[in-house]
Amino acid sequence: MTSPRNPTRPVLICLIAAFAILGCRRRSPFAHEDHEKRCATGDHAACARACEAGVHGKGGCMEAVHEKNPLRRTSMLTRACDAGEKGACALAAEASITLGLSNPRQYQSLLARGCQAKDERACEKLGDFELLDSFESAKAAYEQACRLQAKNASACSAEIRQRITSFERTQAACTADDLDACEHLLGLAAGRNHDLAYTSALAICKLRGLTEHYRKTELPFSYKLRKPRAGYEGCGLFLLARAASDPNGSFEFQRTKVPEATLTNHHGQVLLGELRLHFQSPPSAQPEQLTLFKTALQTQIGKRLELARRCYDLHLALHPNTEGSIEASFIVDKRGEPLELQSSSELTDLELRACIVSAAIPERFSGVSADLGSIARVEARLELFSKGSSARERQRASSQR
Repeated sequence: MTSPRNPTRPVLICLIAAFAILGCRRRSPFAHEDHEKRCATGDHAACARACEAGVHGKGGCMEAVHEKNPLRRTSMLTRACDAGEKGACALAAEASITLGLSNPRQYQSLLARGCQAKDERACEKLGDFELLDSFESAKAAYEQACRLQAKNASACSAEIRQRITSFERTQAACTADDLDACEHLLGLAAGRNHDLAYTSALAICKLRGLTEHYRKTELPFSYKLRKPRAGYEGCGLFLLARAASDPNGSFEFQRTKVPEATLTNHHGQVLLGELRLHFQSPPSAQPEQLTLFKTALQTQIGKRLELARRCYDLHLALHPNTEGSIEASFIVDKRGEPLELQSSSELTDLELRACIVSAAIPERFSGVSADLGSIARVEARLELFSKGSSARERQRASSQR
């Protein structure tokens, strides 16, 4: 007598066979090797597949440094970090903020893991991140980076103590409305922690009265800020971007030293020609206030023209026929300081232009009220005449004031 047939048995046998085949495929090392080989030829997609298959070092996850997609680069380097690959955690953290500091916890966690794994770079970056929240935590991370240096650990530690002290002092002074301290803090923090730098930039905007003037001004810059960008004011962002992208102020007008005395027998003359005021929005000040403001600027520039003449005389000693005009352009903040100073001229001697503008435009206009309801952009034309110029030409320049 035969036993009754079980109808589910063939199905079970097929399923078991299918899983066995799939299992064999998973355990096959050949797919890994193929992805690695293709990765070595520059196939980024193969590198990603090798990484997913467990190739965490060269030929797999660590090749993500060449990956352009920031999400994929972050994912691959995070896998390498998880696997303990040297330097991977710091690289993963940096990849995660390529498009902004959208996930600060992830960034901080990756750096902390890298620092714990004795990666000096991760410790330094972790210190930068901690500056906003705690100077003590930042100091601890920086000092861990110092301890990882075999030769310069002691000097490094001393530099860290000085750095943290500077941050503490300048932040305290900036909080007390010390403009110089705020500008110093902006310089210290702009390359390390954008949020901390922004707080000092915002203070500068208020102390100089520039909040409205820079509200819509932007620079192309990749901010690393913890909150959405809409939560930050335009003036603070602009000053932050400018400080971080040009820390040495190389694109700003560089004032030069004025010669100590004029030369004899080369008497040129520098006169103030037309002085014009331009406003982004109509000023709320009364016409007489604008007249007083303009007159004060003209008077104080006029008192410095003898200094500008020293620059001109020095130039005339070598180039006796030089004549022309120089346009000086700047805005005046509520403290009376000229900002965004620029010069333009048909004269090609940049040293002459820089010297004359440095001499003629004060570093601060005293007794000037810049509360006009809008920041004024000032354009002042400086006329240069050699001793051979006619009195009529000089009178023309003087009459245009």
